[in-house]
Amino acid sequence: TAGHFAQCCVQQVADNGKGIALKSRIMVIDDHAIVLHGLRELINSEPDLEVTMTAVSAENALEMLREQQPDMVVTDISLPGLSGIELIKELSRLHPGLPTLVLSMHDELVYGERALRVGAKGYLVKQEALENVIKAIRTVLSGKGYLSERMQLLLSKKARGRATSQ
Repeated sequence: TAGHFAQCCVQQVADNGKGIALKSRIMVIDDHAIVLHGLRELINSEPDLEVTMTAVSAENALEMLREQQPDMVVTDISLPGLSGIELIKELSRLHPGLPTLVLSMHDELVYGERALRVGAKGYLVKQEALENVIKAIRTVLSGKGYLSERMQLLLSKKARGRATSQ
């Protein structure tokens, strides 16, 4: 159909004469309009990435995901109604294999561990440099996990503390 063709062509990007590559489709979930706008601008400025869906709540996101599925989800932890942690649990159950990256203002050690435990593939705080956000998205899209340097250090210290107390 014409609609399918238009959607297909919007998601394609020239690959320097090497053929056509599809842009990775990303859903962003945050209850702050300015954050949604900023992330959309940042992500859409990359030639291989595109925000195709945005949601302001977990419930809104789950409803939208019944209609179409992106290649990845970027979500906040603090959402109205169902929390980001509960959303990640639901995404893991309903859409296994859909990679999720958490971008939050909350402490990495406490919330990051919880998010990873329930299925997130990466976690970083909103204070990170913009290039780290794009790096995290690409890392998670490639199938790997992403933790900020700060979170890696915190988890390492926690593990060492556990090891010495045993």
